Amino acid sequence: MTESNRKKSIIELGALPPNPRNLPLSGQNGCFRSTTIKALERRVGLRRNATRAPTQAPEWRGGFGRPSFTFASAKLPDRPSVNQVRNMGWLFAGAFLLVAFGNLGIALRWYAHRKSGSLVPLVGGFSGVGACVTLPSQTLRHWWWIPLIVDLGSAYLVFATVVFLLRRAFKAADAKTD
Repeated sequence: MTESNRKKSIIELGALPPNPRNLPLSGQNGCFRSTTIKALERRVGLRRNATRAPTQAPEWRGGFGRPSFTFASAKLPDRPSVNQVRNMGWLFAGAFLLVAFGNLGIALRWYAHRKSGSLVPLVGGFSGVGACVTLPSQTLRHWWWIPLIVDLGSAYLVFATVVFLLRRAFKAADAKTD
């Protein structure tokens, strides 16, 4: 096998040589060498047969220079629509009812069967306050404090905790004086 592979025909090699993108088959063999080189130069971005590599553009949009986003030009988000606020209000109202009735069920189970459970602190009350503020009713806005009292995990639990801590402190003070 003294012949080189170049001199063998395509049939003898068994397959066509690889075809680079955007190059015709005849351009590989050097038939139209000048047009192929010019096409490549245009594709790569070289001018006047320059040997240096083309400059790379920054990755952000807008090419060279500063990036298109700066904090000074950042647009503030639009205010939520009335429907979005109303939906958020109903979500708060649902969370309030779920947590408030859950806390009531825990308290009734403790009272009836003496089975212990823990109340969910402050979530129901604050959800109810959020519902009163965000639902589009002026009357509800005046009664924002009611969910804090109705939910057993809010005002009642905070009050019971304060009473328990005060009792324990007074008992400890009485034990030291005796």
